[in-house]
Amino acid sequence: MARVALSTKMTPKSVGPAVTYTRDDLVGVFNRHDKNKDGRLSISELKEAFEQIGSRWPPMRAFLELLHADENHNGFIDKEEFEKFIDHVLKNLKKRTVGEILMFSL
Repeated sequence: MARVALSTKMTPKSVGPAVTYTRDDLVGVFNRHDKNKDGRLSISELKEAFEQIGSRWPPMRAFLELLHADENHNGFIDKEEFEKFIDHVLKNLKKRTVGEILMFSL
């Protein structure tokens, strides 16, 4: 199973000390942060999720993911949209460094 390396310190040439997550781990992050169990994440729930996984700028990451992954433009990331985003990151790991993916694909 592929693992996504998420770093707390990212530069274009190095992703620094990375923590790795499987697809299942990241789906679990979605499930844990869906506080009201409505099947979608609000921007505040996304921010908390990015804080948990060690994102450098959780508010900005949450905002950028919402812009990138909210296909129906309802202001939330539903589970299907979240899983598509995870699949996008995993697919692109083969083409670029993790730092590039996390910095530029959101």
